Amino acid sequence: MINNALLVGHSGRDAELRTTTTGKQFCTFTIATSESYQGADGEWREDTEWHKIKLYGRSAERIASKVKKGDLVSVEGSIKYYELDGVNKTEIKAFKVKVLTAKNKQIEHSPSGFLPPSETSKLDPWSVPKSEPWSPSKATWGNP
Repeated sequence: MINNALLVGHSGRDAELRTTTTGKQFCTFTIATSESYQGADGEWREDTEWHKIKLYGRSAERIASKVKKGDLVSVEGSIKYYELDGVNKTEIKAFKVKVLTAKNKQIEHSPSGFLPPSETSKLDPWSVPKSEPWSPSKATWGNP
């Protein structure tokens, strides 16, 4: 059986470091993921889902200081269902968390990966000699 979740979304709040009654540290935060679709009426809609993320162990302390509200975050983990005070709950028990972009640092996708906006305009993928297939490592920067 496989229980694996991969989410990429924006954090809804700063990560919070907590300690269990047994002294084990964990960190919690939420991320939002969105899905766009066209309704039967032809109008575009966007649904946003909020996911509660929980990370245990030494990684919790490190991530708690890095994840801030608005950051683009990648989370890998497993889906956990539980009941609390008669209410069914769901959370992602994370085993890998990466901050992809900080809220104040804008990064755009480009043919060579993720680059700051000021650098993406300098990338010329057509500057590679035609005898060779294009690859990001052979692209030139600036005006050739």
